[in-house]
Amino acid sequence: MESNKDEATKCYELSMKYYSEGNLENAIKWCKKSLRLYPTDKAKDLLEKLNTVPRNEAENEGPRKRSESTKETETPKVKREYSVEQETAVLMYLRKDKSDYYSLLEVEKSSTEVEIKKAYRKLALAFHPDKNNHDRADEAFKLVNKAFSILGDPEKRRMYDMHGITGERGHSPMSNMNGFHFSTFREEDIDPEELFRMFFQHAFNDETIQRRTSHRQRTRHQESASPQPSLLRLMSPLIIFIVFNIIFNMLASILNPTVQLENKYSFEETPQFPIHRKTYRRSIDYYTTKFNEDYIQQHDYRNIVREVRQYEDEIERTFAKYLQQNCHAEKKQNLSEQPFCEKFHEFYRELEFSFSRSSGAGGQHIADSKVTVRWNLNMAAKWLPDPVIDDIKMKHKSKLVKNEILQISCSDERCQHRNKDNVVKMLGEIVKTSGIPPSETSEEQKNRVQQLIRKAEQKRKELKIKMSNKKKERRNNKKDWDY
Repeated sequence: MESNKDEATKCYELSMKYYSEGNLENAIKWCKKSLRLYPTDKAKDLLEKLNTVPRNEAENEGPRKRSESTKETETPKVKREYSVEQETAVLMYLRKDKSDYYSLLEVEKSSTEVEIKKAYRKLALAFHPDKNNHDRADEAFKLVNKAFSILGDPEKRRMYDMHGITGERGHSPMSNMNGFHFSTFREEDIDPEELFRMFFQHAFNDETIQRRTSHRQRTRHQESASPQPSLLRLMSPLIIFIVFNIIFNMLASILNPTVQLENKYSFEETPQFPIHRKTYRRSIDYYTTKFNEDYIQQHDYRNIVREVRQYEDEIERTFAKYLQQNCHAEKKQNLSEQPFCEKFHEFYRELEFSFSRSSGAGGQHIADSKVTVRWNLNMAAKWLPDPVIDDIKMKHKSKLVKNEILQISCSDERCQHRNKDNVVKMLGEIVKTSGIPPSETSEEQKNRVQQLIRKAEQKRKELKIKMSNKKKERRNNKKDWDY
């Protein structure tokens, strides 16, 4: 405890100092710390006295006590010494254009973030009041920090490059356009001492920095007492922007409605689904809404064919799941008649799978990994339109057997079920890409094709001439060698 006596005395003196200045919170804080380090009667008496003093009274008496204490302890100021180089550097720096932050940091507009930080470190060390004793070094130091607070922030730097600063608060000339407000650049945004400590945490005496910081905090506390704009007033541009966007989107949806097929259907006729249709692939009966029927009738089928096919593909998938679930239930009950299972097997009966050894690398060691599927197109005619079947036969002649069975094989994977999945996907792609009317070629595309044809022809001619010249050269060389 005796070892802490000196520290306790210092804490007590600090508490008395803050009490004389009217800073009751810090006075109580340091008094308690003094008691923790080394309890004394005078510290206990002071703490009791501080706890009985009303907060408002202490704040009101603060300025009076501070003025009295400064009068009593006022000492003549000691003039700080500085070199000629320091004075010249400060005065030359203060002559610069205060609105040109690049000039203040002595960097180019194209400088990187690393170069800007390096320039800030150099200037901050040169003009910090603890390093430069000139009377106006603090002004130069503030300018350095102000410039870095803008150029060190990518967003503020971008805004500064676009609009610069105008006026004391740095409003952009575009700040009130269309109800939007750009960010303002204010010197009060970042405390120069706090910014300096971020870069040089251990370079200076903590007590000096703490003294400067506490002075700035008191100044800010006094400034905060002045009236500030309300939160609603500050947020009003954002609120106006949000409301404007909502109204604009509502008007756009009313004037240009996005109409598309409703994903609604039923396998039974009801008042909600009165229109009977069949799917384009498997001719499955389903019922749809009047809206969907009107939509299909009012549009050119060439333009909505993909949308209709996606809609009916979903219906077929739902129907297949429905059959599969009921078939599973029939098998569980061991029914003698299983109508849903028959329909489900008929649904996939037109596909015939076979399995064999793969001829690829390692295929001889894997039993039946190659999958071949045979699709009877005559059976597919029950649910596929004739133009689609004709298109499949024309595009895939090399895969047809007896002009009615489409045969596809896959041995890419070393796993049978993966090859089977790939084969089914290949069949699906064949059906999807068949029977769709080709889109009309635009004039721009036609011109582009003609240009490519002309370039290819020109290149072919140039190559032909080049080869002809080579042959002539060889003949001439051969004659020279003849004696």
